Amino acid sequence: MRRPTVPVDTRLSLLDNQAHAWADDEVWWHLSAIAVPKPKETAILDPLIAHTWLTAGTPAAVQYWASMQPRFNRIASVVLLDGHWTPCIWILRPAELEVILWEHDDVDINGLNCLHGLLSSVFGLPHFRTSCTRRQFGEQNCGAAAIIFLQHRLTGTALPETAAQLQDAADELREAFRQSMEGFNQVPRPWCWGSGITDTQSVLNALLQQHGVPIHAAPTRAKLVLQSIGQDAVTKALNGVAPWRTLKSLANQQKPALQLVMPDELNTVMQERKAKKANPKATGPKVMPSRPMDIDPAKLTLADASFQMDAGAFAPQLAASQVGPLAVGVALMSFAEAKPFLQSGQTLTNKSLAILVINGPDELHTTLQWASIRFAACCAVNNQPVLLSGHLVQLGVQPIVPVFTHGGPTVQDVPVACARITVFADQWPHDWSSLADHPFKQVLQILPPLQTCREDSCQCGKWHPTGPDTAQDALLDVFRRQFFTDAGRPTKHAQASHFSVQVRYLKSQELALLQLSGLHGVYLEPRLPDASAPTDEYQVVWLPQADFATAQHQSKCEPMSLGLARSGRRYGPRVTAKNFQQVFQKLKPDGQFLSPGTRLTWQCGPFPYGSDRKSIGRVFADWAWQARPLQPARPIPGGVMWLVQSVTDPPHLVYNMQHGQVMISRCDSVREGMAEHGTVMGPQSTIELCSSKSTLDPWTVQDPWQQALTKVPAQPAPTMTPQLQELEERLERSIMEKLPMDRMETDDTEDRLQTLEKQMQHLANRHQALEGTVAENHRQHSAQVQTLQAQMMSQMEVQRTHMSNMFEDQMSKLETILAKKGRFE
Repeated sequence: MRRPTVPVDTRLSLLDNQAHAWADDEVWWHLSAIAVPKPKETAILDPLIAHTWLTAGTPAAVQYWASMQPRFNRIASVVLLDGHWTPCIWILRPAELEVILWEHDDVDINGLNCLHGLLSSVFGLPHFRTSCTRRQFGEQNCGAAAIIFLQHRLTGTALPETAAQLQDAADELREAFRQSMEGFNQVPRPWCWGSGITDTQSVLNALLQQHGVPIHAAPTRAKLVLQSIGQDAVTKALNGVAPWRTLKSLANQQKPALQLVMPDELNTVMQERKAKKANPKATGPKVMPSRPMDIDPAKLTLADASFQMDAGAFAPQLAASQVGPLAVGVALMSFAEAKPFLQSGQTLTNKSLAILVINGPDELHTTLQWASIRFAACCAVNNQPVLLSGHLVQLGVQPIVPVFTHGGPTVQDVPVACARITVFADQWPHDWSSLADHPFKQVLQILPPLQTCREDSCQCGKWHPTGPDTAQDALLDVFRRQFFTDAGRPTKHAQASHFSVQVRYLKSQELALLQLSGLHGVYLEPRLPDASAPTDEYQVVWLPQADFATAQHQSKCEPMSLGLARSGRRYGPRVTAKNFQQVFQKLKPDGQFLSPGTRLTWQCGPFPYGSDRKSIGRVFADWAWQARPLQPARPIPGGVMWLVQSVTDPPHLVYNMQHGQVMISRCDSVREGMAEHGTVMGPQSTIELCSSKSTLDPWTVQDPWQQALTKVPAQPAPTMTPQLQELEERLERSIMEKLPMDRMETDDTEDRLQTLEKQMQHLANRHQALEGTVAENHRQHSAQVQTLQAQMMSQMEVQRTHMSNMFEDQMSKLETILAKKGRFE
């Protein structure tokens, strides 16, 4: 334990924050300094060894240590007991072992007797005698006091007589230890600490303040509690698991009962709690969920050779404005920019053209061909890569696909399975506290299929590698280690009811591992490879009101059982999904079978008051609806409404029966009940939609996104284009000029109004005709541009063909000339 080291800076930082606490490395350095003058026939014992002997010492360990020391007749050391350093000198007398101590009045030294007895028995002495000198100061400076006492006994230095002198000596010892680390990069790491006697009164004072006692009254109240209950009982209560509960129990046992918190103080605390509940904003502003960050496509560039066209060539990246009938490549777009293309659902070209849509929903509603992919891009600002998820939408006839390299190195992949291992405290065969240290290592010892054996021709239950191309170990990953309570909340191991850990391992070991489920309180639950949910390959037939012995017997007698499963106090055999119905009907013949899948909750009824689950289940079977009655929801006039679970929708929502009509209505949860409004019964949301009292859109009244919209920055309102604004001003001037302002106050108002209406109608018709003309001109212009582009492309194609033919003609003539043989005279 002295070999591990820490950086000097780290140890100096700890030293600055230690205050009056002393670590074992500091005590051992000062003990080594005392041993330098070579005290006569004195052996210095490492405080770590002394602490080990105190807790788990053996005669063999003491004899081995003694054999490694030169001749000695006394041993000096500092022992850590309950967070307090105590100096000890053991002198080997002819007939006894004498123990010399120097300790504070409030410290109980009887806890060291086991160490004294161990030493006396090893050295063959019949008994030991303790001589302890008590002091009235220095209860917090136990480490410095221990070193100073050993210096006094072994080197003859003087002992401090006051707390101030002890503090000055402690400061000198601390500074000497600090200077000893100069020039080193690494120093031995500390393992344990001693900080003196716990100040019970100050701890009790703080506890009383937390439960309502005012600050000015807490010291007096703490002193009264210590005098009434006793120092030892209060200290034991404060060191327990529930200090306040134990302290209240001790106070109530007093005659008369001791009141820790007065009625007026308790009333003040209750009023403060009510005020906080009534005004939750007083506790601080609520943290609203942050809005998902939208990525700007203009600031991204696709990685090189990310997509390829049908011909095999890499697809170039296009800007969003370049997407059109003549474009070829891939363009990055936001969902808002891509929405017109998605709504039209038309391909733009016969060539390769696609868009990558980001910041969009999970599903696209379009007739175009699309696929969800993950692709790499680079930020145009700092040229750093990012991975994005988006939708690749094909706008061309020839598809564009991501590039996947088939050659080169590959990542070795093996079939894997995932499982959650749960260890229950009530069935763990060993001490539950022993599972606190390295719990998974202990659980792994009873699961051989997760262990690897590398011995050839071995027939053990562990996994054996079959070749160099297989995995190196059966266990691939271990994660999510945690202790839980019965309610499923994380807690410490002392209060936990079970321990859970998730593992990822080879798929070939799954069946062998599941067969060990239920052994020694260890249960396994197969999950998806990403550990997000239980796998649907296996199902559990839960046995009602069955204890562990009954469930284990049923699992052993069932040939299709793969192992025992447990959830809280429920047990049941685990089987494959294909055998689930057969085993269910065999073990639970009167139960209502429900196929695996997503559970849907329904409100069904009314059924007669005397109906039960079996009779209702038979009715569902006659309807050819696989459903399971859960419980009565509420009585209504004429019967009882029942909550029902199913995997599929019912064939009909209304059935005619002998006692009347039965309605089946969907509800979101089991706790959602039926709403009754006079003679109308049904889900609350349905009744509100059908109500004639209000014609408002329900989304405008109860919009679940209203609070989130207040956090979203408001978009600027669209501004009117200058052309439309100028047209509006011209119309307004024309109307005002034609109005008969000089005759507005005469009696022929009706004629003027009719004339004005005709003029307004005429202007509106002219305006509508103008808009139609502008739209027609725009359409004709777009058609002419597209026709011109097509003509240019065809003309360029003709010219290219003509030039190619001319070039081939010239080449053929040249080849003919060159092919003629020369004549020689």
